[in-house]
Amino acid sequence: MSLELNKKALLYQLSSHASVSYEVLSDRLQCSRRTLKLLIESLLYSYDHIFSIQEVGGKLSLRIHDEEAFKVLVTEDLLLSTDLNSFHKRQAIFFRILLEADGYVSADTIADEVGISRRSLSRDINRMKMVLETYQLKLVSKTGVGIQLVGSELAKRLLYLYEVMDYLETKLELPKDLMETYTDFVQHHRFPIDVERTFHSTLLLTVLRRHHPLDEADFTWFTSQQSLDLPAIFYDILSYFMERPLTKAEQIFLTFPMQLGLLPAEIARIEILEMAETILRQTVQEFGITLDIRESGQVLQRHLVYMLNRSVMKWRFEEVSLREQLIQSSFSKIVSQFFVDRVVEITGVAVSEKEVVLLAAWMELLMARKSKPLIGRVAVITQSGQSFNYLVETQIRQIFGEAVQLDFLDFVNHLPYEELNKHYDLIFTDNLMYSQTLFQPFLSLSLVTKENQAEREALERTVLGRKIEMYSRVINLVFDEQVTYEENIENLLKVMESQGLISSEAVEKLKAKEAKNPAISEDGYAFPHLTDASLNQLIVVVAADFPFSVKTRAGQSIRDFILLFVPMELDDFNQDLLFKIFDNTFRMSSETHIKERLGLSHSSDTIRLSK
Repeated sequence: MSLELNKKALLYQLSSHASVSYEVLSDRLQCSRRTLKLLIESLLYSYDHIFSIQEVGGKLSLRIHDEEAFKVLVTEDLLLSTDLNSFHKRQAIFFRILLEADGYVSADTIADEVGISRRSLSRDINRMKMVLETYQLKLVSKTGVGIQLVGSELAKRLLYLYEVMDYLETKLELPKDLMETYTDFVQHHRFPIDVERTFHSTLLLTVLRRHHPLDEADFTWFTSQQSLDLPAIFYDILSYFMERPLTKAEQIFLTFPMQLGLLPAEIARIEILEMAETILRQTVQEFGITLDIRESGQVLQRHLVYMLNRSVMKWRFEEVSLREQLIQSSFSKIVSQFFVDRVVEITGVAVSEKEVVLLAAWMELLMARKSKPLIGRVAVITQSGQSFNYLVETQIRQIFGEAVQLDFLDFVNHLPYEELNKHYDLIFTDNLMYSQTLFQPFLSLSLVTKENQAEREALERTVLGRKIEMYSRVINLVFDEQVTYEENIENLLKVMESQGLISSEAVEKLKAKEAKNPAISEDGYAFPHLTDASLNQLIVVVAADFPFSVKTRAGQSIRDFILLFVPMELDDFNQDLLFKIFDNTFRMSSETHIKERLGLSHSSDTIRLSK
C-alpha cells in the first residue's frame, strides 16, 4: 500500500471509532508502530488546521475541526499525492483505460499513458490478472489489435470501485441539485464517513457508466431493504440528469453501501430459508450430526442474507490479530466449509474464505445447543470491545434462551481452563473480523474443548506477547555464567544506563532495593522490579535462555529471570498490562520459561553480558 493510501486508511479507521490502539492500526495497515507515528506526524504537519490526533493510554482518537475540508482531504486530496512509481496506481490507470474503452486497446497506447515500457507492462499484466480473477473478469488479447476486458457489468463496476477510485481522481461533475439532495440525505442519516465515501463512489459510477446496463440476474441473491432506500426526489433528479429512469439493478448498486453496512432489522427470504434447510439436511447426512433443520435454518437465514450480500458485492474481510488460527482445525470449520461450498453450488456466487470463519461461529452455537440442550452458564473469552459483546449476547440468548447466564472474560487474563470448566457449561473464544471498507464487527466464535485448550492457551500468550511488545520496551538478556547473579545485575544496569534506557538514580534505587531484599523466589525465579518517576514506559527484561546456570553470592541457583522497570504513573490500560505480566509470570506452571508464559518472541532487543 502506498504512503498516501496508508494515510487514508489511517484516517478512515480513526474517524470510524472513538479510539483505536496502535495494535489494531498496525494489524489493519500492516505496518509497524514507528511507521504509524511517522504517518501521524506527516498528517499533522500538513493538516493540523483540519483535524488533530490525541494519544491517551496508548490509544489514538481523532478530533475533526473542519468537517468539509476533512471529507475533501480523504476523498480527493490524498489521491492526488500518489505517483506512477506505485504499482497500484499503474494498475488503476490500466484498469480505467480498459473500463472506459468499448473495444480493444493497443498495448502500446496503454504503456504510453502509464509511462512504462511494453516489457514492464507485460510484467504488470501478469500480476493484474490475479486481481481480475477475484472479480471473475479476464483479459482477452488479439495479435495486432490489442487487449479487452471481458466480464459482467457489475464485476466491472466493482473493479472500478475498489481498484481504481482509491488511486485516481474521478473527473465527473454532478449536477448541483443532485449534490444538494445527496448532501441533505447523508447529513440526515449521519452515516460513518466510510459508508458515505462508498455511497458517493457508487453515485459517481452510476452516472459514469450509465450507458453500460447492469444485468438484474447479477442481483438475484442480493437482499435490500426499503427502509434504507433513497428519497423519491433523489431518483427523480438523477433520472432527469441521465435522461431515463433508473433500473432496479441500478438502484440496488447505488444504495448497496447502506444495505451492506447498516441493515438494521430481521430479514426473511423464503428461497434463502429453503436453501438453508436443504443444505442443513445435506450437512446432517454428510457428518451424521443432529440438528433441528427448521429451527436451525431460521437462525441461519439472516446470516446467509448478510453473507450473500457481501459476496455479491465482493465486500472484502481482513482478520484482526491471529485469532482465525483458533478454528483452523476445528470440526465447525469443516462443517462450515461444506455448507459454504453447497451455497456456492446453488447460487453460483463466489464466496470468500473469510465467510467460512464467520459461519463456523454459527455452527459452533447450533451444534453446542444440540449436544447440550440444557445450557445455564456460558463464558465468552474476548478482547473485542462492547459493541461486539452486545452482538454476541444477542445471538447467544437467541439460541440458548433469555435465562442463560453469560459472562465475558478477558482474552489474556482469565482463570485456567480447568477452573472455567467447573463453572461453565460452554466456553467460547472470539475471532472478531472487520471488513476492509465498512468497519463493523461480526459474530465469530470458537468453542473451547478439552482437546484444543493447549492451542488456545498458546494463542492467548501470543496475543499477550504482542501487547507487551507493542506498549513496552522488551529486552532479551544473555547472562554471563562465569560470574554471580549480583555481578550480572550490576553489569546489566550499567549497560541499560549507558544506552539511555534508565537514569543513574533508577540504577542506584534498584541496587539498594535488591541489596536489602532480593526479589528471588524459593524456586529460583528472580524478578527484580522498580517503580520510578523518571520512566515513561514499561521496560521488560527477560532471560533469553532457559534454564541457565547462574548462582547468587549465597549459592542459590537462578533458573529464570524477569526485570521490570515501571513508570510512577500508569493509565488503566498499562496498569492492566502490568497485572497480566505479573499474573502470567507466577500463575502458570514452573516447568515453562517466563518468556514463553508471556508469549514474547525471539525478535526483541538483546543485551549480552558474556565476555
